[in-house]
Amino acid sequence: MLVPKTRDTNTLSYTGYQNDASTDLSFITVTDTSASPWATTAVQTFPAPFKVVHTSNCLSAPSLELQLNTNIAGSLTVNGVDLVDAISTISAFRLLKCNAPSASAATGQCLTNVGNDVQMANCNLDHDNRNWGWYGRMLRHRLDGSEGTKCMLRQDDDTVVPVVCSNDAGYGSSVAAASMYFTFTGETINNDQAGTSKCLQCGAPNSNDNVGVSFATCDGSNYQKWRWWAPGDSWTAPWSS
Repeated sequence: MLVPKTRDTNTLSYTGYQNDASTDLSFITVTDTSASPWATTAVQTFPAPFKVVHTSNCLSAPSLELQLNTNIAGSLTVNGVDLVDAISTISAFRLLKCNAPSASAATGQCLTNVGNDVQMANCNLDHDNRNWGWYGRMLRHRLDGSEGTKCMLRQDDDTVVPVVCSNDAGYGSSVAAASMYFTFTGETINNDQAGTSKCLQCGAPNSNDNVGVSFATCDGSNYQKWRWWAPGDSWTAPWSS
């Protein structure tokens, strides 16, 4: 049996509700039901799993605190972002697929550094220049024998190129950090310098032979929807209409 404890006396409460409860709960066993209240033995005391916190004047919205170590078996979504998936990509390289329609040459292909140009190409699992991961806020592909390790840069004309992974946030580079910092919001990729009005786009609508990658005005089209993919994932592009 789980029962709350009062805040003022730190004793167990057996009432149906308690307006002066502490943040702890006690797991108890009942040793004598003839007594009033029942005689009990506390087995363990621990913080309540959920704690709702109000300001002293109760005029602001409350916050919710999780007080116990928490394991998440499924997904955890915050503002449309699956944090379990996002965290898993921080230390692991994966392929980035675009949701281009079936008629497009970019469909089912992956973001690639080809000859120092970022474009869509076949998803070769063993090609390092197709395996991307987060380097802080930068998107970096794995060390490749011919291309080295490169990070993605958005240029002023909205084209995207691979460059050495350095910017003016560090030493010895004049490249604007904002031009190399990206945010994955849901299925769209934004760039700090371009702002949220522009999204990374694969190919070009109404141009089925286009496999280029650039930034364009966000329009919600499948050409601007991206997902991380790793061997064993079940879905393939296009994954939605």
